[in-house]
Amino acid sequence: MLLPSNGAYAVLGKIVADVTGVPYAEAMRELVLTPLDMLSTDFPTTWPGGAVVTGYHLAEDGTFEEAERHVSTMAAAGGAWTTAPDLVRFGRNWTTLLPADKVAEAIRPQAGPGSAKVGLGWLVNPAGDLYGHSGAGPGAGASLLISLSAGEVTVAATNRQVPMEPVNARLRRPIA
Repeated sequence: MLLPSNGAYAVLGKIVADVTGVPYAEAMRELVLTPLDMLSTDFPTTWPGGAVVTGYHLAEDGTFEEAERHVSTMAAAGGAWTTAPDLVRFGRNWTTLLPADKVAEAIRPQAGPGSAKVGLGWLVNPAGDLYGHSGAGPGAGASLLISLSAGEVTVAATNRQVPMEPVNARLRRPIA
């Protein structure tokens, strides 16, 4: 079974750096962030000034505790720091960076259990008319969902390390 892997994303980041001849973060700025006008996204190596001071996680007793501050040492695997508006820009416009056949292949279900499948870099749920990706780290969580048929984009983010997909999926449903 094929499942998402941070280690595999780290290897992919190394391949990107080797092929482009520049560090991964620089390649992403040139190839993705600048063309999509994602000017609030970066790959910090230390806790950035102006960032949320504290994230939280749920302690065993049900109270919130401050999460440890750290940044990913693998830029391609959890190293991007972004904002909700930049995630929306990415969700709306990533398809402009690739030929149509490569876009189709990226969101084509490749493998996985049940109705949720893994595409190339995306989690794909054809039955739910969705694809997207989520991320979490100490004190933070985010979810990007895109409609397969309409291209509508929703983003949910929090300063708690909790799964955001259920929240984001609820945002997509019409209010009854």
